[in-house]
Amino acid sequence: VTKRVPTLQMDEADWQRILDTNLTGVLRTCQVFGAPMVEQKHGRIIAIASLASFVGLHEVAAYTASKAGVAGLTRALAVEWARHGVTFNTVSPGLIRTERNAWRRAPGGDWDEFSRTCSHAGRAGEPEPRAIPDVDALVVLDDPVDRHRVRHRHVGLVRGERPGQAPG
Repeated sequence: VTKRVPTLQMDEADWQRILDTNLTGVLRTCQVFGAPMVEQKHGRIIAIASLASFVGLHEVAAYTASKAGVAGLTRALAVEWARHGVTFNTVSPGLIRTERNAWRRAPGGDWDEFSRTCSHAGRAGEPEPRAIPDVDALVVLDDPVDRHRVRHRHVGLVRGERPGQAPG
């Protein structure tokens, strides 16, 4: 969840709602589903972060802070729960063309420049009809070869492509 507003005008309630949803919600989910994984000494948790976890985006400071927190939380839990056989991965979808950013595509908008600079692939992805567009990367992240040596990995995606991967 996010709210586009200049940071100096962000009220406390909106800030807290965004952090509670995006960051505290991930913590609570990890606690609920992680407890049995720790007990059984095996588990895989994949959190959804955002491109905003790593780059600042205009007028969405609370969203950026919350998604950076998700990336940091999964790194911390990966270290804490590794001895219990629980591994973590974070997927950060890149910029996707949606109604939420339609204002940037309007006449006079900055869509072309924004999509070039705010995307791992240098362009925006298109909405996919699949329920989980990042499923290809999630399969890669749970590769049995990596199971015993990878404790945390972060993958940024645009339309299922990993950074540096040629579009298919």
